[in-house]
Amino acid sequence: MFTGVRTVMTFAVDPEVSARWWGEFLDVPVKTDVSDTGAIYAWVEIGGVELGFHPADDERNARPRPK
Repeated sequence: MFTGVRTVMTFAVDPEVSARWWGEFLDVPVKTDVSDTGAIYAWVEIGGVELGFHPADDERNARPRPK
């Protein structure tokens, strides 16, 4: 059964910078994890919900381009 939202993830050119901005805005610490490829995933947690920033990668998760 659905009990609530635990994680909201978005893609960012620089995940750590994005998480730092939100961390300062929300006055919460930033957490990071570095994958074995060197990619950084960063997140903040507020009210039991993780707001995560995953590295943008046009090959794996293409972004729409303006026309």
